[in-house]
Amino acid sequence: MTQVETTIPLFPLSLSILPGEEIPLHIFEERYRDMLVDCRKEEATGLRKPIGISFADKSGLSKVGCLVQITEITHEYGDGRLDIMVLGTQRYRIVEVLQDVTSYYQAKIEWLDDVVSEYTTELRDEAIDWHKTTLRSLKLSKPLGVLDEIDHVSWVLARKAGLDNPQKQELLEMYEENARLRWMILHYKRLSNVVREREKVKERIKANGFLRRLEGIEL
Repeated sequence: MTQVETTIPLFPLSLSILPGEEIPLHIFEERYRDMLVDCRKEEATGLRKPIGISFADKSGLSKVGCLVQITEITHEYGDGRLDIMVLGTQRYRIVEVLQDVTSYYQAKIEWLDDVVSEYTTELRDEAIDWHKTTLRSLKLSKPLGVLDEIDHVSWVLARKAGLDNPQKQELLEMYEENARLRWMILHYKRLSNVVREREKVKERIKANGFLRRLEGIEL
């Protein structure tokens, strides 16, 4: 866990982004349009200005977020709104939110690395097998690509597992690859149970004729 502080523009959103994940964003609020203007000015001087995305909901702002880089500006509207693509890069923890420096939020942050960087090969292989089995049961085909030289397979699996934002945030706040792999395996097992139950319901519907027209009984 790296304890080096720096200051970044902060973008609180009702979404969580994982390292290596690329997502589209529509920028319409004036303060965040200001943020992008400042970032693009710095990029024009040869610097790449990262942005921090932190998950926010009714319970507040999550301390752990993910740095993103703008990979593409896909559309600029006449009124200043923008459509952009961003790529998650590195995790951080918020030390302090700064509200009066610019029109948008900024934050003092410290970078986060895993406490334990090693992983158990058996867990890694089990998580990959569960991922493939789950896709087959859902009749989906999404190749994972070459994983042999990837240390943090959990991020790759999580990006392709259909997780919601709270689930992504839960993973984002784990500091061990083995812990994330165990979490993914449990997720796949739960999903597998849901799929099996769904198939059982379909079979019961067929067997019991739930879809046939039911007539009332005269007493």
